[in-house]
Amino acid sequence: MGAQRPDPRRAGDPWVARAGRWIRSDSFCHLHLVLLFTLLVVQPLRRFEVYEQFLAHVTLVAVMASGVVAVGRVRWRMPVAAALASPMLLLGFGTTAPSSGQAVVGLATGGLFMGFCSACLLIDLFRERRVEGGTISKALSAYIMLGLTWSFAYAMLSGVDPEAIRGLAPFDPGSASGRLGSFLYFSLITMTTVGYGDVTPVTDEARALVMLQALAGQIVLVVLVARLVGMQVATSMTSERGAGGDRPGG
Repeated sequence: MGAQRPDPRRAGDPWVARAGRWIRSDSFCHLHLVLLFTLLVVQPLRRFEVYEQFLAHVTLVAVMASGVVAVGRVRWRMPVAAALASPMLLLGFGTTAPSSGQAVVGLATGGLFMGFCSACLLIDLFRERRVEGGTISKALSAYIMLGLTWSFAYAMLSGVDPEAIRGLAPFDPGSASGRLGSFLYFSLITMTTVGYGDVTPVTDEARALVMLQALAGQIVLVVLVARLVGMQVATSMTSERGAGGDRPGG
């Protein structure tokens, strides 16, 4: 009998398996966190002029793309995340400035995307049993994406009512990233309860968003710390029992 031809689908399995293992590894969690920190650095920049829009949008694309993959361990999550990310990403590649209506849609879906990814990462975190490097990165990513969720909300509110938040320039739908940097700054300052006082919510809607974020930020932070500490204590106790069981009896 002649030699059987290899199945091309099976021939590609090793590469698919390697990619799947890398996505599920700590390295990908670290990469996603690095991209988030890069976004925090690039978004507030105002000195690159021509290049700032490109850099800001590229980092936003990278964060959203890695976010789609990060939550894709459960199959139904990936198409939902991709659908939510698409409108905001497409706004940056348009040849003409988007209208205010398009900007509102992009910001709304972008905020929902960040919130969805943050919730999925938190759920995955609570399903883990051991604290590893990827666990810490996942917790930090979830917290930062929670702050990004509110930055989109503040930008959308500013686009609808430019006087809602005093101290922030109105959202510019014509820029590639919409200049989210100032809204991201206000969001993280609010969530960490620093409160410098340079930006102030004026309308009832803005104050409601600020109160919800301050409360949500503290609750998530406390829950994350408690969960990580509890996991570490449980892991240590299990290790001690295992070490004690290996010792010969007296």
